[in-house]
Amino acid sequence: MRFQPRKYQTDAAEAAWSYLHQVKSGKPLISLPTGSGKSWVIAMLVAKVQSAGGRSLVLAHRKELLWQNHEKIDQLAPVPVGIYSAGLARRDTDSDHLVAGIQSVYDKAEQIGERNVIIVDEAHMISRKSESMYSSLFDAYPDARVIGLTATPYRTTTGPLAGIGRQFSKLVYTGSVRKLIDDGYLSQLTTVSEPHNQVSTKGIGKRGNEFILSELATRFGNIDNVTRACTDIVSKTTDRKSVLVFCCSVDHAELTREILEKMTGQRVGCVTGGTISLERDATLRDFQSGALKYVVNCDVLTTGFDSPRIDTVCCLRSTCSPGLWCQIVGRGLRTMPGKTDCLILDYGSNVNTHGPFDSDDYGRCHEGDGTSAARNGMGFECPGCGELMQALSRECLSCGFVIDRPEPKARHDADAATAALFSDPGSWWEVDAVGWNQHYKGGNPDNLPSTLKVSYSVSCMDDVEVGNMARKRTTVSEWVCFEHKGFPRNNAVSWWEARSDMPIPATVREAMESLDRGGCRQPHKMQVSMNGAFPNIGAQSYKDPRPDSDDVTPHSRLDWDDCPF
Repeated sequence: MRFQPRKYQTDAAEAAWSYLHQVKSGKPLISLPTGSGKSWVIAMLVAKVQSAGGRSLVLAHRKELLWQNHEKIDQLAPVPVGIYSAGLARRDTDSDHLVAGIQSVYDKAEQIGERNVIIVDEAHMISRKSESMYSSLFDAYPDARVIGLTATPYRTTTGPLAGIGRQFSKLVYTGSVRKLIDDGYLSQLTTVSEPHNQVSTKGIGKRGNEFILSELATRFGNIDNVTRACTDIVSKTTDRKSVLVFCCSVDHAELTREILEKMTGQRVGCVTGGTISLERDATLRDFQSGALKYVVNCDVLTTGFDSPRIDTVCCLRSTCSPGLWCQIVGRGLRTMPGKTDCLILDYGSNVNTHGPFDSDDYGRCHEGDGTSAARNGMGFECPGCGELMQALSRECLSCGFVIDRPEPKARHDADAATAALFSDPGSWWEVDAVGWNQHYKGGNPDNLPSTLKVSYSVSCMDDVEVGNMARKRTTVSEWVCFEHKGFPRNNAVSWWEARSDMPIPATVREAMESLDRGGCRQPHKMQVSMNGAFPNIGAQSYKDPRPDSDDVTPHSRLDWDDCPF
Protein backbone atom coordinates (compact mmCIF):
# COMPACT_ATOMS: atom_id res chain seq x y z
CA MET A 1 0.00 0.00 0.00
CA ARG A 2 1.31 3.45 -0.91
CA PHE A 3 2.56 5.50 2.02
CA GLN A 4 0.25 8.31 3.13
CA PRO A 5 2.23 10.96 5.02
CA ARG A 6 0.86 12.22 8.30
CA LYS A 7 -0.14 15.86 8.36
CA TYR A 8 2.73 16.89 10.64
CA GLN A 9 5.22 15.16 8.34
CA THR A 10 3.87 17.07 5.36
CA ASP A 11 3.85 20.31 7.36
CA ALA A 12 7.45 19.78 8.46
CA ALA A 13 8.69 19.10 4.92
CA GLU A 14 6.73 22.03 3.53
CA ALA A 15 8.08 24.37 6.23
CA ALA A 16 11.67 23.55 5.28
CA TRP A 17 11.01 23.70 1.53
CA SER A 18 9.20 27.03 1.87
CA TYR A 19 12.07 28.44 3.89
CA LEU A 20 14.50 27.57 1.09
CA HIS A 21 12.40 29.72 -1.20
CA GLN A 22 12.10 32.63 1.21
CA VAL A 23 15.66 32.89 2.53
CA LYS A 24 18.21 32.29 -0.18
CA SER A 25 21.16 31.47 2.06
CA GLY A 26 19.51 30.21 5.26
CA LYS A 27 19.65 26.71 6.74
CA PRO A 28 16.30 25.47 8.11
CA LEU A 29 16.05 23.00 11.00
CA ILE A 30 13.17 20.58 11.67
CA SER A 31 12.58 19.17 15.15
CA LEU A 32 10.51 15.99 15.38
CA PRO A 33 10.43 13.56 18.33
CA THR A 34 12.07 10.17 18.16
CA GLY A 35 9.64 7.71 16.62
CA SER A 36 7.65 10.30 14.65
CA GLY A 37 9.05 9.32 11.25
CA LYS A 38 11.83 11.75 10.36
CA SER A 39 12.95 9.33 7.62
CA TRP A 40 9.64 9.87 5.81
CA VAL A 41 10.15 13.64 5.95
CA ILE A 42 13.63 13.16 4.50
CA ALA A 43 12.17 10.98 1.73
CA MET A 44 9.58 13.67 0.93
CA LEU A 45 12.30 16.31 0.66
CA VAL A 46 14.44 14.11 -1.59
CA ALA A 47 11.42 13.52 -3.85
CA LYS A 48 10.95 17.28 -4.17
CA VAL A 49 14.60 17.83 -4.99
CA GLN A 50 14.15 15.21 -7.69
CA SER A 51 11.03 16.93 -9.06
CA ALA A 52 12.93 20.24 -9.17
CA GLY A 53 15.74 18.64 -11.16
CA GLY A 54 18.35 18.72 -8.40
CA ARG A 55 20.76 16.28 -6.76
CA SER A 56 20.62 15.53 -3.03
CA LEU A 57 22.93 14.17 -0.35
CA VAL A 58 21.44 12.70 2.85
CA LEU A 59 23.93 12.46 5.71
CA ALA A 60 23.84 10.38 8.89
CA HIS A 61 26.45 9.09 11.32
CA ARG A 62 25.29 5.49 11.81
CA LYS A 63 24.66 2.72 9.32
CA GLU A 64 21.24 1.93 10.85
CA LEU A 65 20.11 5.46 9.98
CA LEU A 66 21.50 5.09 6.47
CA TRP A 67 19.46 1.94 5.87
CA GLN A 68 16.29 3.52 7.29
CA ASN A 69 16.59 6.62 5.15
CA HIS A 70 17.47 4.62 2.02
CA GLU A 71 14.48 2.34 2.56
CA LYS A 72 12.00 5.21 3.03
CA ILE A 73 13.29 7.17 0.01
CA ASP A 74 13.04 4.04 -2.11
CA GLN A 75 9.46 3.40 -0.95
CA LEU A 76 8.16 6.94 -1.24
CA ALA A 77 9.66 8.42 -4.38
CA PRO A 78 10.78 6.07 -5.79
CA VAL A 79 13.94 7.63 -7.19
CA PRO A 80 17.26 5.92 -7.83
CA VAL A 81 19.21 6.34 -4.61
CA GLY A 82 22.74 5.20 -3.85
CA ILE A 83 24.67 4.54 -0.64
CA TYR A 84 28.17 5.67 0.22
CA SER A 85 29.33 4.11 3.48
CA ALA A 86 32.50 2.26 4.39
CA GLY A 87 30.59 0.43 7.14
CA LEU A 88 28.08 -0.89 4.62
CA ALA A 89 30.76 -1.65 2.00
CA ARG A 90 28.97 0.56 -0.55
CA ARG A 91 30.60 3.40 -2.47
CA ASP A 92 28.05 4.57 -5.01
CA THR A 93 28.98 7.89 -6.58
CA ASP A 94 26.87 8.25 -9.74
CA SER A 95 23.39 8.43 -8.19
CA ASP A 96 21.60 11.79 -8.26
CA HIS A 97 20.42 11.05 -4.74
CA LEU A 98 22.87 9.63 -2.25
CA VAL A 99 22.57 8.45 1.36
CA ALA A 100 25.99 8.64 2.98
CA GLY A 101 27.85 8.29 6.25
CA ILE A 102 29.50 11.56 7.18
CA GLN A 103 32.65 9.71 8.21
CA SER A 104 32.92 8.29 4.70
CA VAL A 105 32.22 11.34 2.53
CA TYR A 106 33.35 14.42 4.44
CA ASP A 107 36.43 14.63 2.18
CA LYS A 108 34.95 12.99 -0.95
CA ALA A 109 33.14 15.92 -2.58
CA GLU A 110 35.06 15.49 -5.83
CA GLN A 111 34.02 11.84 -6.05
CA ILE A 112 30.31 12.27 -5.35
CA GLY A 113 29.95 15.34 -7.54
CA GLU A 114 27.53 18.26 -7.50
CA ARG A 115 24.84 18.34 -4.80
CA ASN A 116 22.14 21.00 -4.64
CA VAL A 117 20.54 20.05 -1.31
CA ILE A 118 22.24 18.42 1.69
CA ILE A 119 19.90 16.89 4.30
CA VAL A 120 21.42 16.07 7.70
CA ASP A 121 19.74 13.46 9.89
CA GLU A 122 20.50 13.73 13.64
CA ALA A 123 21.61 17.31 13.03
CA HIS A 124 22.52 17.80 16.70
CA MET A 125 25.71 15.90 15.85
CA ILE A 126 26.98 18.91 13.91
CA SER A 127 29.72 20.66 15.85
CA ARG A 128 30.31 24.42 15.72
CA LYS A 129 34.03 23.78 15.29
CA SER A 130 35.36 24.92 11.93
CA GLU A 131 37.48 21.79 11.54
CA SER A 132 34.65 19.29 11.97
CA MET A 133 33.75 16.73 9.30
CA TYR A 134 30.42 18.42 8.59
CA SER A 135 32.10 21.82 8.19
CA SER A 136 34.64 20.34 5.78
CA LEU A 137 31.88 18.91 3.62
CA PHE A 138 29.76 22.10 3.72
CA ASP A 139 32.80 24.12 2.69
CA ALA A 140 33.13 21.92 -0.38
CA TYR A 141 29.53 22.77 -1.36
CA PRO A 142 29.23 26.51 -0.70
CA ASP A 143 26.14 26.89 -2.92
CA ALA A 144 24.23 23.84 -1.64
CA ARG A 145 21.16 24.32 0.55
CA VAL A 146 21.34 22.54 3.93
CA ILE A 147 18.34 21.16 5.86
CA GLY A 148 18.69 19.59 9.31
CA LEU A 149 16.42 17.18 11.20
CA THR A 150 16.73 16.24 14.86
CA ALA A 151 14.74 15.20 17.90
CA THR A 152 16.91 17.41 20.12
CA PRO A 153 17.45 20.90 18.65
CA TYR A 154 20.10 21.89 21.19
CA ARG A 155 23.50 20.87 22.50
CA THR A 156 24.31 20.42 26.17
CA THR A 157 27.18 22.91 26.23
CA THR A 158 26.19 25.52 23.65
CA GLY A 159 22.40 25.65 23.66
CA PRO A 160 20.03 25.86 20.66
CA LEU A 161 21.15 24.65 17.24
CA ALA A 162 19.18 27.35 15.43
CA GLY A 163 19.63 31.11 15.69
CA ILE A 164 22.10 33.85 14.97
CA GLY A 165 25.66 32.51 14.77
CA ARG A 166 24.53 28.90 15.22
CA GLN A 167 24.63 25.81 13.05
CA PHE A 168 21.20 26.50 11.52
CA SER A 169 19.44 29.75 10.71
CA LYS A 170 15.96 28.99 11.96
CA LEU A 171 13.92 26.25 13.60
CA VAL A 172 11.12 26.12 11.04
CA TYR A 173 9.04 23.29 12.49
CA THR A 174 8.68 21.66 15.90
CA GLY A 175 6.58 18.55 16.48
CA SER A 176 4.95 18.49 19.91
CA VAL A 177 5.59 15.26 21.84
CA ARG A 178 2.40 15.75 23.83
CA LYS A 179 0.23 16.30 20.75
CA LEU A 180 1.69 13.34 18.87
CA ILE A 181 1.03 11.12 21.89
CA ASP A 182 -2.50 12.48 22.27
CA ASP A 183 -3.12 11.91 18.56
CA GLY A 184 -1.93 8.30 18.85
CA TYR A 185 1.21 8.69 16.73
CA LEU A 186 3.56 8.09 19.67
CA SER A 187 3.28 5.76 22.63
CA GLN A 188 2.12 6.85 26.06
CA LEU A 189 4.91 6.92 28.68
CA THR A 190 4.64 5.88 32.32
CA THR A 191 7.16 5.71 35.17
CA VAL A 192 7.03 3.89 38.49
CA SER A 193 10.63 3.78 39.78
CA GLU A 194 11.07 3.22 43.52
CA PRO A 195 12.97 5.89 45.55
CA HIS A 196 15.33 3.45 47.27
CA ASN A 197 16.59 2.17 43.91
CA GLN A 198 17.94 5.53 42.80
CA VAL A 199 21.74 5.61 42.65
CA SER A 200 23.20 8.85 43.97
CA THR A 201 25.64 10.79 41.80
CA LYS A 202 26.99 12.77 44.74
CA GLY A 203 30.76 13.02 44.51
CA ILE A 204 30.98 11.91 40.86
CA GLY A 205 33.11 14.39 38.94
CA LYS A 206 32.21 16.10 35.68
CA ARG A 207 34.18 16.81 32.56
CA GLY A 208 32.79 18.77 29.61
CA ASN A 209 29.38 19.19 31.32
CA GLU A 210 28.94 15.42 31.66
CA PHE A 211 29.73 12.93 34.39
CA ILE A 212 33.17 11.35 34.16
CA LEU A 213 32.28 8.00 32.64
CA SER A 214 34.78 5.91 34.59
CA GLU A 215 33.49 7.27 37.92
CA LEU A 216 29.88 6.85 36.79
CA ALA A 217 30.55 3.24 35.78
CA THR A 218 32.20 2.48 39.12
CA ARG A 219 29.18 3.80 41.02
CA PHE A 220 26.40 2.30 38.88
CA GLY A 221 28.36 -0.86 38.10
CA ASN A 222 28.69 -1.76 41.79
CA ILE A 223 27.29 -5.28 42.10
CA ASP A 224 24.87 -4.30 44.90
CA ASN A 225 23.45 -1.44 42.84
CA VAL A 226 23.14 -3.63 39.76
CA THR A 227 21.48 -6.42 41.73
CA ARG A 228 18.91 -4.06 43.27
CA ALA A 229 18.11 -2.53 39.88
CA CYS A 230 17.80 -5.92 38.17
CA THR A 231 15.53 -7.21 40.94
CA ASP A 232 13.29 -4.20 40.43
CA ILE A 233 13.35 -4.56 36.64
CA VAL A 234 12.33 -8.23 36.77
CA SER A 235 9.49 -7.55 39.22
CA LYS A 236 8.09 -4.70 37.14
CA THR A 237 8.37 -6.31 33.70
CA THR A 238 6.54 -9.57 34.31
CA ASP A 239 3.82 -8.65 31.80
CA ARG A 240 6.09 -6.68 29.46
CA LYS A 241 7.26 -8.00 26.10
CA SER A 242 10.34 -6.03 25.07
CA VAL A 243 12.76 -4.52 27.61
CA LEU A 244 15.72 -2.34 26.60
CA VAL A 245 18.36 -1.58 29.26
CA PHE A 246 20.95 1.22 29.08
CA CYS A 247 24.25 0.94 30.99
CA CYS A 248 27.30 3.20 31.23
CA SER A 249 30.22 0.86 30.43
CA VAL A 250 30.92 -2.47 28.79
CA ASP A 251 31.66 -4.15 32.13
CA HIS A 252 28.47 -2.67 33.59
CA ALA A 253 26.45 -4.02 30.66
CA GLU A 254 27.99 -7.49 30.89
CA LEU A 255 27.34 -7.67 34.63
CA THR A 256 23.73 -6.53 34.15
CA ARG A 257 23.20 -9.16 31.45
CA GLU A 258 24.66 -11.88 33.69
CA ILE A 259 22.45 -10.98 36.67
CA LEU A 260 19.29 -10.67 34.56
CA GLU A 261 19.93 -14.10 33.02
CA LYS A 262 20.31 -15.67 36.47
CA MET A 263 17.15 -13.99 37.76
CA THR A 264 14.93 -14.73 34.75
CA GLY A 265 16.35 -17.98 33.42
CA GLN A 266 16.14 -16.41 29.95
CA ARG A 267 18.76 -15.55 27.40
CA VAL A 268 19.55 -11.84 27.63
CA GLY A 269 21.14 -10.02 24.71
CA CYS A 270 24.02 -7.60 25.17
CA VAL A 271 25.41 -5.20 22.57
CA THR A 272 28.25 -2.75 23.08
CA GLY A 273 30.72 -0.89 20.91
CA GLY A 274 32.95 -3.96 21.06
CA THR A 275 30.33 -6.44 19.84
CA ILE A 276 31.19 -7.77 16.39
CA SER A 277 28.72 -6.77 13.65
CA LEU A 278 27.36 -10.26 12.91
CA GLU A 279 26.64 -10.92 16.60
CA ARG A 280 25.09 -7.50 17.11
CA ASP A 281 22.85 -7.82 14.06
CA ALA A 282 21.69 -11.29 15.14
CA THR A 283 20.95 -10.09 18.67
CA LEU A 284 18.92 -7.12 17.47
CA ARG A 285 16.98 -9.25 14.98
CA ASP A 286 15.99 -11.60 17.80
CA PHE A 287 15.02 -8.65 19.98
CA GLN A 288 12.92 -7.02 17.26
CA SER A 289 11.17 -10.31 16.45
CA GLY A 290 10.35 -11.04 20.09
CA ALA A 291 12.69 -14.02 20.43
CA LEU A 292 14.59 -11.99 23.06
CA LYS A 293 12.72 -10.15 25.79
CA TYR A 294 15.71 -8.35 27.32
CA VAL A 295 18.61 -6.55 25.62
CA VAL A 296 21.29 -4.65 27.53
CA ASN A 297 23.40 -2.08 25.70
CA CYS A 298 26.08 0.54 26.24
CA ASP A 299 26.22 3.57 23.90
CA VAL A 300 24.92 1.64 20.89
CA LEU A 301 21.14 1.97 20.72
CA THR A 302 20.59 5.61 21.61
CA THR A 303 20.07 6.64 17.97
CA GLY A 304 19.13 4.87 14.77
CA PHE A 305 17.54 1.81 16.39
CA ASP A 306 13.90 1.27 15.41
CA SER A 307 11.95 -1.34 17.35
CA PRO A 308 8.27 -0.50 17.94
CA ARG A 309 7.94 -3.56 20.22
CA ILE A 310 9.89 -1.87 23.03
CA ASP A 311 7.46 -1.36 25.92
CA THR A 312 10.02 -0.84 28.71
CA VAL A 313 13.13 1.35 28.79
CA CYS A 314 15.43 0.94 31.81
CA CYS A 315 18.18 3.49 32.43
CA LEU A 316 20.91 2.28 34.80
CA ARG A 317 22.93 5.47 34.55
CA SER A 318 22.70 9.24 35.01
CA THR A 319 23.44 11.85 32.38
CA CYS A 320 23.75 15.63 32.40
CA SER A 321 22.73 15.69 28.73
CA PRO A 322 19.04 16.37 28.07
CA GLY A 323 19.64 15.25 24.49
CA LEU A 324 20.99 11.85 25.52
CA TRP A 325 18.17 11.33 28.01
CA CYS A 326 15.63 12.27 25.34
CA GLN A 327 17.18 9.78 22.91
CA ILE A 328 17.15 7.02 25.53
CA VAL A 329 13.48 7.45 26.39
CA GLY A 330 12.67 7.95 22.72
CA ARG A 331 13.46 4.29 22.03
CA GLY A 332 10.07 3.49 23.55
CA LEU A 333 7.96 6.14 21.80
CA ARG A 334 7.10 4.13 18.69
CA THR A 335 3.69 2.51 18.51
CA MET A 336 2.45 -0.87 17.31
CA PRO A 337 -0.82 -2.83 17.61
CA GLY A 338 -1.31 -4.20 21.11
CA LYS A 339 1.17 -1.83 22.73
CA THR A 340 -0.61 0.45 25.22
CA ASP A 341 2.34 2.34 26.71
CA CYS A 342 6.05 2.30 27.42
CA LEU A 343 7.28 1.96 30.99
CA ILE A 344 10.30 4.13 31.89
CA LEU A 345 12.37 2.71 34.75
CA ASP A 346 14.87 5.41 35.70
CA TYR A 347 17.55 4.50 38.25
CA GLY A 348 19.67 7.62 37.75
CA SER A 349 17.17 10.38 38.70
CA ASN A 350 17.18 11.60 35.10
CA VAL A 351 13.47 12.45 35.10
CA ASN A 352 14.06 14.65 38.12
CA THR A 353 17.17 16.25 36.60
CA HIS A 354 15.79 17.09 33.16
CA GLY A 355 12.09 17.41 33.82
CA PRO A 356 9.11 17.01 31.50
CA PHE A 357 9.88 16.37 27.82
CA ASP A 358 7.23 18.80 26.65
CA SER A 359 8.22 21.74 28.85
CA ASP A 360 9.18 24.95 27.02
CA ASP A 361 12.64 24.97 28.60
CA TYR A 362 13.49 21.28 28.12
CA GLY A 363 17.08 21.16 26.94
CA ARG A 364 17.72 24.80 27.83
CA CYS A 365 21.32 25.19 28.85
CA HIS A 366 23.75 27.88 29.87
CA GLU A 367 27.50 27.99 29.58
CA GLY A 368 29.18 26.20 32.46
CA ASP A 369 27.07 24.46 35.07
CA GLY A 370 24.43 27.11 35.68
CA THR A 371 21.41 24.93 35.24
CA SER A 372 22.56 22.24 37.63
CA ALA A 373 23.43 24.93 40.16
CA ALA A 374 19.90 26.26 39.86
CA ARG A 375 18.38 22.83 40.37
CA ASN A 376 20.50 22.15 43.43
CA GLY A 377 19.17 25.21 45.25
CA MET A 378 22.12 27.54 44.55
CA GLY A 379 19.97 29.69 42.28
CA PHE A 380 17.10 29.62 39.83
CA GLU A 381 16.27 30.62 36.27
CA CYS A 382 14.85 34.07 35.61
CA PRO A 383 11.31 33.70 34.20
CA GLY A 384 11.95 36.77 32.04
CA CYS A 385 15.09 35.79 30.14
CA GLY A 386 16.22 32.37 31.44
CA GLU A 387 19.50 33.56 32.94
CA LEU A 388 20.65 32.17 36.29
CA MET A 389 19.68 34.27 39.35
CA GLN A 390 21.21 33.96 42.81
CA ALA A 391 19.04 32.12 45.29
CA LEU A 392 18.05 35.20 47.32
CA SER A 393 17.83 37.69 44.44
CA ARG A 394 14.68 39.71 43.92
CA GLU A 395 15.69 41.19 40.55
CA CYS A 396 17.39 39.66 37.50
CA LEU A 397 20.68 41.40 36.72
CA SER A 398 20.27 40.60 33.01
CA CYS A 399 16.74 41.76 32.20
CA GLY A 400 15.41 43.44 35.36
CA PHE A 401 12.59 40.98 36.03
CA VAL A 402 11.37 41.50 39.62
CA ILE A 403 10.05 38.54 41.63
CA ASP A 404 7.64 39.17 44.49
CA ARG A 405 8.47 36.01 46.42
CA PRO A 406 12.14 35.24 45.87
CA GLU A 407 12.54 31.89 47.59
CA PRO A 408 14.13 29.40 45.19
CA LYS A 409 11.90 26.61 43.96
CA ALA A 410 13.22 23.50 42.25
CA ARG A 411 11.84 22.91 38.77
CA HIS A 412 10.84 19.38 39.66
CA ASP A 413 10.16 17.22 42.68
CA ALA A 414 13.21 16.07 44.61
CA ASP A 415 11.94 12.48 44.49
CA ALA A 416 12.61 11.00 41.07
CA ALA A 417 9.99 8.33 41.64
CA THR A 418 7.19 10.89 41.46
CA ALA A 419 8.73 13.33 38.96
CA ALA A 420 6.48 13.79 35.94
CA LEU A 421 7.56 12.87 32.44
CA PHE A 422 5.18 15.53 31.10
CA SER A 423 4.35 18.98 32.40
CA ASP A 424 1.05 20.64 33.27
CA PRO A 425 0.60 23.02 30.31
CA GLY A 426 -1.75 25.37 32.16
CA SER A 427 -5.10 26.82 31.09
CA TRP A 428 -5.99 28.64 27.90
CA TRP A 429 -6.75 32.34 28.43
CA GLU A 430 -8.19 34.86 25.97
CA VAL A 431 -5.94 37.85 25.30
CA ASP A 432 -8.03 41.03 25.71
CA ALA A 433 -5.30 43.65 25.35
CA VAL A 434 -1.53 43.91 24.83
CA GLY A 435 0.83 46.67 25.91
CA TRP A 436 4.58 47.24 25.85
CA ASN A 437 7.21 49.56 27.19
CA GLN A 438 10.98 49.89 27.52
CA HIS A 439 12.11 48.50 30.86
CA TYR A 440 15.28 49.57 32.67
CA LYS A 441 16.81 47.61 35.52
CA GLY A 442 15.98 49.44 38.72
CA GLY A 443 14.16 52.07 36.68
CA ASN A 444 17.48 53.75 35.82
CA PRO A 445 18.10 54.39 32.07
CA ASP A 446 21.86 54.47 32.74
CA ASN A 447 21.79 50.76 33.60
CA LEU A 448 21.81 49.39 30.08
CA PRO A 449 20.93 47.15 28.32
CA SER A 450 17.19 47.67 28.54
CA THR A 451 14.49 45.08 27.87
CA LEU A 452 11.11 45.08 26.19
CA LYS A 453 8.35 44.41 28.71
CA VAL A 454 5.20 43.05 27.06
CA SER A 455 2.07 42.77 29.20
CA TYR A 456 -1.11 40.88 28.34
CA SER A 457 -4.53 41.39 29.87
CA VAL A 458 -6.03 37.89 29.81
CA SER A 459 -9.34 36.37 30.81
CA CYS A 460 -10.54 32.80 31.32
CA MET A 461 -13.98 31.24 31.20
CA ASP A 462 -13.41 29.40 34.50
CA ASP A 463 -12.01 30.60 37.80
CA VAL A 464 -8.27 29.89 37.98
CA GLU A 465 -6.15 29.99 41.11
CA VAL A 466 -3.72 32.91 40.88
CA GLY A 467 -1.64 33.23 44.03
CA ASN A 468 -4.15 32.91 46.86
CA MET A 469 -7.16 34.09 44.85
CA ALA A 470 -9.45 32.55 42.25
CA ARG A 471 -9.61 34.87 39.26
CA LYS A 472 -11.17 35.03 35.80
CA ARG A 473 -8.93 37.89 34.70
CA THR A 474 -5.31 38.79 35.34
CA THR A 475 -2.25 40.39 33.73
CA VAL A 476 0.81 38.43 32.69
CA SER A 477 4.09 39.82 31.39
CA GLU A 478 7.22 38.71 29.62
CA TRP A 479 10.60 40.38 29.17
CA VAL A 480 12.19 40.27 25.72
CA CYS A 481 15.95 40.88 25.67
CA PHE A 482 16.91 42.23 22.24
CA GLU A 483 19.93 44.11 23.59
CA HIS A 484 21.44 41.18 25.50
CA LYS A 485 23.81 38.49 24.31
CA GLY A 486 23.78 34.71 24.34
CA PHE A 487 20.64 32.84 25.37
CA PRO A 488 18.50 35.95 26.21
CA ARG A 489 19.17 37.37 22.73
CA ASN A 490 18.40 34.03 21.06
CA ASN A 491 15.18 33.86 23.06
CA ALA A 492 14.25 37.34 21.82
CA VAL A 493 14.94 36.31 18.22
CA SER A 494 12.61 33.30 18.59
CA TRP A 495 9.95 35.56 20.16
CA TRP A 496 10.17 37.96 17.21
CA GLU A 497 10.17 35.28 14.53
CA ALA A 498 6.93 33.82 15.92
CA ARG A 499 5.26 37.21 15.45
CA SER A 500 6.87 38.90 12.46
CA ASP A 501 8.83 38.40 9.28
CA MET A 502 10.22 41.90 9.48
CA PRO A 503 13.97 42.26 10.18
CA ILE A 504 14.90 41.32 13.74
CA PRO A 505 15.40 44.45 15.85
CA ALA A 506 18.82 45.17 17.33
CA THR A 507 17.43 47.36 20.11
CA VAL A 508 14.31 47.65 22.23
CA ARG A 509 13.58 51.03 20.66
CA GLU A 510 13.56 49.48 17.17
CA ALA A 511 11.23 46.73 18.39
CA MET A 512 8.82 49.24 19.92
CA GLU A 513 8.75 51.35 16.76
CA SER A 514 7.86 48.26 14.73
CA LEU A 515 5.23 47.23 17.28
CA ASP A 516 3.71 50.70 17.16
CA ARG A 517 3.39 50.43 13.37
CA GLY A 518 1.72 47.02 13.57
CA GLY A 519 4.86 45.13 12.56
CA CYS A 520 4.05 42.22 14.89
CA ARG A 521 0.98 40.08 15.13
CA GLN A 522 -0.36 39.49 18.63
CA PRO A 523 -1.73 36.28 20.14
CA HIS A 524 -5.48 35.99 20.67
CA LYS A 525 -5.07 33.08 23.13
CA MET A 526 -2.27 31.82 25.34
CA GLN A 527 -1.65 29.06 27.85
CA VAL A 528 -0.88 30.37 31.32
CA SER A 529 0.23 28.11 34.16
CA MET A 530 0.38 29.31 37.75
CA ASN A 531 3.65 27.80 38.93
CA GLY A 532 4.91 29.28 42.17
CA ALA A 533 4.87 33.02 42.70
CA PHE A 534 4.22 34.17 39.16
CA PRO A 535 2.21 33.13 36.07
CA ASN A 536 4.17 31.41 33.31
CA ILE A 537 3.28 32.03 29.66
CA GLY A 538 3.27 28.90 27.52
CA ALA A 539 1.89 28.19 24.05
CA GLN A 540 0.31 31.05 22.11
CA SER A 541 -2.27 30.99 19.34
CA TYR A 542 -2.55 33.54 16.53
CA LYS A 543 -5.35 34.41 14.12
CA ASP A 544 -3.41 36.78 11.88
CA PRO A 545 -0.46 36.04 9.59
CA ARG A 546 2.99 37.41 10.42
CA PRO A 547 3.63 40.86 8.91
CA ASP A 548 6.36 40.59 6.32
CA SER A 549 8.84 42.71 4.41
CA ASP A 550 8.48 43.46 0.73
CA ASP A 551 10.63 40.58 -0.51
CA VAL A 552 9.21 37.83 1.74
CA THR A 553 5.87 36.10 1.18
CA PRO A 554 5.71 33.37 3.83
CA HIS A 555 1.93 32.93 3.83
CA SER A 556 1.35 31.89 0.24
CA ARG A 557 1.50 28.14 -0.33
CA LEU A 558 4.36 27.37 -2.66
CA ASP A 559 4.28 24.94 -5.53
CA TRP A 560 6.37 21.94 -4.49
CA ASP A 561 7.85 21.83 -7.97
CA ASP A 562 9.32 25.33 -7.72
CA CYS A 563 13.12 25.18 -7.50
CA PRO A 564 14.68 26.90 -4.43
CA PHE A 565 18.31 26.29 -5.39
